Amino acid sequence: MICAPVACQAVRYFAGACLALVLDVTVVTVAIAFGLHVVPARALGLAVGLTTTYLCSVWFVFRPRPPLSLGGFTRYVAGQSAGTAVNYGVSTVLLALAAGDRLLGILAVGVGAGVGFVLNFLAARRTLRARF
Repeated sequence: MICAPVACQAVRYFAGACLALVLDVTVVTVAIAFGLHVVPARALGLAVGLTTTYLCSVWFVFRPRPPLSLGGFTRYVAGQSAGTAVNYGVSTVLLALAAGDRLLGILAVGVGAGVGFVLNFLAARRTLRARF
């Protein structure tokens, strides 16, 4: 399938975001099950998700040169801060409202991730310019 670069990037970024979401939800669910409070559990899940999307963006979506660097990761994290803040705020409030309901907790993390997705894709695309 041939598609415009932005559309192809969005599809690949979405695939990476789905993987990050699965890992994020898993980390949050396990952390809460082991007694960690919602706020640090959510922060841990976001850190895992953010690292996952960075690696997917570098290797699979945008392919910047050089591919991996501490500076590149730092710029990526800075660029993702708005979407991540929205994701964190929405999901944390919804997790607190879920009051321990596991299914609602999973949904809460998913809603937060969905709200932050568009902001994060645009920031990642700006930060990690594609090299074709």
